[in-house]
Amino acid sequence: MPRRNGGLRIIIANEPRSYRDALAGVLEQARPCDSVISVDPGQIEHALRQWPGALVVCSEVSTVVDQLVGACVRLGDDGEVAVSSAAEAEVIAHRVDLDAVLDAVDAAGTRLAHLR
Repeated sequence: MPRRNGGLRIIIANEPRSYRDALAGVLEQARPCDSVISVDPGQIEHALRQWPGALVVCSEVSTVVDQLVGACVRLGDDGEVAVSSAAEAEVIAHRVDLDAVLDAVDAAGTRLAHLR
């Protein structure tokens, strides 16, 4: 799927599914220039091979994700929201709520924009 209007490609692959689907819906509304898909965490490698360099929101970062991702927003079980890209990693918040996730996606998107 191509990017809309030159926006980001965002893959949502966190658990539980209801949260993943809700987050994808919110991001589609909040970021209309971006392309957003929701995938099962077991399908993240396949999604990244379709969209290499995408921004990924997930609960766990595997070696494959780390290699293929443009930037990653990790939603930790401990409530931490962290952004990473290439050699950089930053904790955005110590709470998992919608505002923290949207802030993290914005921060990751800014990092990716600087790489273009």
